[in-house]
Amino acid sequence: MKRRSRFAGGIVLALALFMVLPLGAFAQEKVTLRFFHKWPEEPYNTYFNDMVAKYEELNPHIDIVVNSAADQPYKTQIRVVMSSSTPPDIYFAWPGDYTANFVRAGRALDLTDYFYGTEWEELFPESIVSSYKVDGRLYAIPIRLSAKFMLYNKEMFDKYGLSVPETWDEFLEVCEVLKSNGITPIAFGNRFPWAAIHYLTTFNQKLVDPETLAADYLLSGGYFEHPGYLEALKMFTLLNEKGYFNAFPNAYLHADARSMWWEEQAAMFYAEIVEFTHLSPAGEAPDAFKDKWGFFPFPAIEHGEGNQRFITGAPDGFLINADTKYPEECVDFLRFLTSVENAQEWVRRIQVVSPVIGSVTEETAFKGLVEAMEVIGELEGMNNWLDTELHADIARVYLDGSQALLEGTKTPEQVLKEVQEAGRIVRETLGSN
Repeated sequence: MKRRSRFAGGIVLALALFMVLPLGAFAQEKVTLRFFHKWPEEPYNTYFNDMVAKYEELNPHIDIVVNSAADQPYKTQIRVVMSSSTPPDIYFAWPGDYTANFVRAGRALDLTDYFYGTEWEELFPESIVSSYKVDGRLYAIPIRLSAKFMLYNKEMFDKYGLSVPETWDEFLEVCEVLKSNGITPIAFGNRFPWAAIHYLTTFNQKLVDPETLAADYLLSGGYFEHPGYLEALKMFTLLNEKGYFNAFPNAYLHADARSMWWEEQAAMFYAEIVEFTHLSPAGEAPDAFKDKWGFFPFPAIEHGEGNQRFITGAPDGFLINADTKYPEECVDFLRFLTSVENAQEWVRRIQVVSPVIGSVTEETAFKGLVEAMEVIGELEGMNNWLDTELHADIARVYLDGSQALLEGTKTPEQVLKEVQEAGRIVRETLGSN
């Protein structure tokens, strides 16, 4: 009887507590994650919104607040929001020094142990993931992959008996034939000078040996003293001085140049594979126009000391704020985004490359995209964008210098001297901290 009395008393107490406590007292903690990406345009924006909704449905206790801004505004806004009282938990970053800046500031969560030794690791080629390593540790997960190819108008090439060039000298010969026949060889828009940086990224990598290039970019070597850096600036300047670019490239956007090429006002255009879907009228499959356009990797520079079987390009990915209250939930959301199923949906809906193995197939992508991935697979490595690989103060000199070269207000020698000086100052500043 005594035992029954205690049991009954426990029930009464439990019922009393249940009546007093709010209904959500025993529910899972409500989690709010702030997610900041750089794709406000369609179809990216809808894809991310749909993925967030799908994840929230699977995890009712998690609410994800999404914000986005395009490339140039993002670079400004991310600095502001990271210093605010409500910084993002998950945010976009380019590889190289851009990511390293967040790591040095203690704003990026080390993902090494979350990634390696798990099934997640098996979804990505190490050559791509390694772009987001700083001092051997992994800080971001890639979601998109892009690389640069030279697009060309097949009809123009056929008309003048031109073949796809495999070397720099052959490339210059193609440009000269086109120009002599009244055709602008290369459409180029450099109002935002990252477009020029993609050329200089390519030239530097092909001309400078890998050890020196890495040491200079990481500020652990000299101050950009290898002769290949000057030659890269001269080669870029040559394309403009010879009239192989359209006139006044600094007056045009990169998108303007793409339209110029598509409208047959130029024969070639240096483009990322993420742009391939823009190369057809609305509603038409890009493959319907493959007989009109083709693409090739930038030609080898035979005397260059770099690996000629690299291609300029890099992944785009997400970091997790080291100060987030919910690291496990952030990691779980990134695992969800980069699952094979959702990566295939990314390719199918957006028609751009995901780095997730098994995502780009004939069932998910148009033929041109599959062919581009096959070419990338045959090459030996990727060369990250110069303006994100370098320290921002050095990259800024390159960015401004490229426009000055096109305007003829500075020589390659002057620009390189400024790059070397910026490298010296940055190295000394970092060394004193």
